[in-house]
Amino acid sequence: MAEAAKLSNNCFAVATTTPDLRASIQDMAAANGLGTALVGVRTPDGDAATLMSDARKTEEALAALIQLAVDADGARAVIIGGGPLALAARALAPRFRCPIVEPIPVAVARTVALLQPAHSLAQSHAGLGSTSDNFKLNRPGHGGAGGRL
Repeated sequence: MAEAAKLSNNCFAVATTTPDLRASIQDMAAANGLGTALVGVRTPDGDAATLMSDARKTEEALAALIQLAVDADGARAVIIGGGPLALAARALAPRFRCPIVEPIPVAVARTVALLQPAHSLAQSHAGLGSTSDNFKLNRPGHGGAGGRL
């Protein structure tokens, strides 16, 4: 969430296929001081398991949720909430002007940065890029690497 807040100037949303996660996502944002930066949590109607059983339908549902978050909520970045949605996030990223943030690669990049000795942190950023640089790749015109490390 911190990465999405940074990329969006504190105006981000979450799109996920699991409506039951809405309250916990909102609580997590509030607990991390990002309650006002989170402008929406978008979930589809219907059963998540049924939706997730069809990759194409899942991707299209997420696309609609992202567009709604941008248009209705004013989100300037959208987190795709859920590890199983990573492939859909990568496929959708080129379709939107705003950053599409994949939480697992962000968490890995942050963990790697935390594990680096303080004196080599600058070197690691020179080799890997900052987490912001990694996720700017998830925008049209930035190589389409999907935010991979």
